[in-house]
Amino acid sequence: MIQRLVQVPLLFCGLCILVFSGYRCNSIIDATTYSSKYVPNTLEETFYRKDTLFLFRPLEGSHLDFYGTRACTTTTKESEKATPITTATEDSIFIRFTTGRDTFLLTSDSLEGEARFQPNDVPTLVHWDNILTKFPPDSLEHPMALVLAGFLSPIQVDSFMLLDSAYKLTKSNKTAFITALNTAINADTLLSHYHRELHEAFASDTGFSSEVKRLILDNIFTDTNGTLSSALSFVQKETLKRFNFRIFTRYFDSNMDYPLFSKHPVNGRVFIETIEKGHSPFFIEEKVTRFFKVTDKNMFQLSFLDQNVMVKPNNTVIGPYFLVTDVVWNISPLVSCSDIPPSLIPMSQSSALMQSGKAIVRFDSLVSMGVNRKHYTLTMLYPILGSSIFPDGKPYTVSGMIAVTAQIYNNSSIDITLVEPDHDVCYYTDMIFGIDLHAKNAAGKQINYREKRVLKNIAACNRGNGI
Repeated sequence: MIQRLVQVPLLFCGLCILVFSGYRCNSIIDATTYSSKYVPNTLEETFYRKDTLFLFRPLEGSHLDFYGTRACTTTTKESEKATPITTATEDSIFIRFTTGRDTFLLTSDSLEGEARFQPNDVPTLVHWDNILTKFPPDSLEHPMALVLAGFLSPIQVDSFMLLDSAYKLTKSNKTAFITALNTAINADTLLSHYHRELHEAFASDTGFSSEVKRLILDNIFTDTNGTLSSALSFVQKETLKRFNFRIFTRYFDSNMDYPLFSKHPVNGRVFIETIEKGHSPFFIEEKVTRFFKVTDKNMFQLSFLDQNVMVKPNNTVIGPYFLVTDVVWNISPLVSCSDIPPSLIPMSQSSALMQSGKAIVRFDSLVSMGVNRKHYTLTMLYPILGSSIFPDGKPYTVSGMIAVTAQIYNNSSIDITLVEPDHDVCYYTDMIFGIDLHAKNAAGKQINYREKRVLKNIAACNRGNGI
């Protein structure tokens, strides 16, 4: 299967993802009553509402750096009666996670992350009221109403402006709204036709002007008014559709207290995460790129590029989009092929040994330091199981486990509006990564390998590199 990666601009990008091979993107629901012993100077119990702690929600280009130690021990025993020989090493390790632009992934038979609206992208009926506020009874002064009116019939516009019973749109008006949105984002001339209205509406948003300039660099526009270049290719058309999609989902939908659209569309978005490893920031030895799709309900790992080899995991599901504390979920392998020591097992065979694992997030404590800081522990366990040809040319039966534990926190008030951006961000403080591997061949030779990495977050936490 031939895969082409198509990168598309987006300021809100990043996903993604969990710990060791992508670090930011999932949600935690915490809806349990915990004892007030975590809250100093209060006798009241605190009820924690649903938390949307996005484990990946950084800005494009943000990075998260970890630095620490890696200790490895290898014990070899040539036969049952032989004396074991143990070698041990310890060195420094540096790991950097970097977020690229959101994108769509085009394969020979499918398009992942296509920009297209569906009715469920407006999460609840109450949000349809917000649509009606864009259509004042006496005018079309709101820029979103003005743009959408161009893709609705006069009868439909009148129906919107009359306001339905109980201020809810009728089923036909909902259908008309979604249809108009999709027609708008498929219009190559959306910006050129409404350039004055759009530039005025988003004059204070530098993200909008930056995206327009990027489309010029991509040879899609010739100027900031949206004048099209020559006939657009399929890839350019999809790139432009994504920009048009964000006109509505990012720039028109800018009131975080009353969002119109869900954070992640039903069709999903594809995110890129690059992981670099080495002894220091100046000595990078390994690089892995992962492609994740996040929908409104689930997260998937579509594939990963490890040492220039494209791998598609057998089980791509990472877990439901909303993760519940203290509930175990299945998780596709997020560790790299190179995490299993290539000196023992060739990377071409490592992916077959890594099995789908389990993960869990646990609430640890709440500490009040001017603002409430909620602490969590994220744990992932991956079995290693199968057979492999080792460098000595002989087949070995392999078993073991990879374990990752990370400490994360969120320093937002528990009473803050759930959809407020700052509330959604949490941060890593440290993580421990361990490998325990056992191998044995038919002649009785045994190899035991253990590795432990102890890592601290050395990057200055800001909103760009939240989890």
